Amino acid sequence: MNIDHLSYSTAKKIYRKGIDYALGTKLGLIEESFGEEMELGNIIHSLALEDQTTWVISPYDSFRTNDAKAWKAEQELPILTTEKLARVEKTTQAILAHPLAKELIATCGIEKEIKATINGIDFHGRADGISEDRKTIFDLKTTAQFDMFKYQVFKMDYDLQAAIYSLFGNDAKFYFVVAETVAPYRVQIFGTAQEFIEGGNVKLQKAIEAFQGFRQRPGANDLERINFNVGETENLDKVTELGDWS
Repeated sequence: MNIDHLSYSTAKKIYRKGIDYALGTKLGLIEESFGEEMELGNIIHSLALEDQTTWVISPYDSFRTNDAKAWKAEQELPILTTEKLARVEKTTQAILAHPLAKELIATCGIEKEIKATINGIDFHGRADGISEDRKTIFDLKTTAQFDMFKYQVFKMDYDLQAAIYSLFGNDAKFYFVVAETVAPYRVQIFGTAQEFIEGGNVKLQKAIEAFQGFRQRPGANDLERINFNVGETENLDKVTELGDWS
């Protein structure tokens, strides 16, 4: 089994968790779970950008009882409580009421597959919105911690996303449309300065170098090259030492 392309999410995992974890996830060796807020964000994406989504409303306030657990196990669609449905609707309404956000959605192609070759490696992605001339790209972010967004962009590696997606376009400018999923449901658009992109490019280069180094390992395919012994060495003098990394 070989990996034929990378993506922003895989590059982020390479940078944060190491090449083996990242590619192990992509090859299906590691099962990932996603929280309720991410699922809520996915529903808001579909409703705000494509005016379509499907869900079921839970008849239960919680899933602690056996009956509630059995009902939940039978569902194949995302489950919303009436409280979460109200949050979805109010967040979507706020996005579509924001003049610039509404204009971006109306003038860009929505949920478009995009590809680029970066340093000889194929990258694939899906743009929430990209203009016809490929000079404007935006990504919709939903958050319950609206005021913290601009302080968390580096920790969340959104600079890496902006760097990669800018290369998908034609000398593109990348924007974040940030929507709050709790009252008062604020919406703000952020551009990405050149120094922000350059910081992302540093992370991107490290991810690419890690992938290229991975491909130099012995093995008939990528599955055989996976090694979860992090920092493996035969010499105790060469193990990673803990110190003050604050």
